[in-house]
Amino acid sequence: MKFFPFLYWLVSCFKIRPTVKKADPFLQELGNRLLIVVFAFGQVEKKSHIGTPVYTRIFPGESNEALAEYVKDLWTQYPNAHFAIQWKVCDWITGEMNLKARITRIHQHREVDPKTGKPKYLDCQEIALQANDAHTALLTEVQHTSMVVSHEILVPRGVALMQNLEYTAHVPPGLGQIPYCKDSTQPWCRSKWRFVPREILARILYRLKGWI
Repeated sequence: MKFFPFLYWLVSCFKIRPTVKKADPFLQELGNRLLIVVFAFGQVEKKSHIGTPVYTRIFPGESNEALAEYVKDLWTQYPNAHFAIQWKVCDWITGEMNLKARITRIHQHREVDPKTGKPKYLDCQEIALQANDAHTALLTEVQHTSMVVSHEILVPRGVALMQNLEYTAHVPPGLGQIPYCKDSTQPWCRSKWRFVPREILARILYRLKGWI
């Protein structure tokens, strides 16, 4: 993305109109050459006081629950596509879909933070990279056609990440129905006006790192 288009996109693009219709015939014909990348949005943490010691449990929250339902419907539209799904959404999907080998569950960053000895924060760039790597391993010839699924306010960054990896990035209809996570442990995911300032900073950081 060139500099001046980036500046405009930075402060104005917080929603992308759908680029394909529901159950698009062209994308259906791609089969497993279509990569559908699902970015989670928010999470809810609750402390469990049953037993000792007290531990924290992570729940998906209303945004990721809605995304899971959306993805299950998407799976019926594109039954042969390759799905790469962040774990906070993937773990909420039950039934036949989650038993398929063409589902890639993205759980944690592959690099370790030298300060903590634990995996680094799983950011959107790492999700896009892992999705690309899994898709490349699946096929002998990658189509480089993707679909980006998340809360609509995060979709523009997801699209930019996939485009930077040389994918055509499509946006399906209906993502506006995904709610904000009002009880999220990540406060920026509770409303648009909390999310936008952080999103602008994230876009600047991603630009400086050459990710978008």
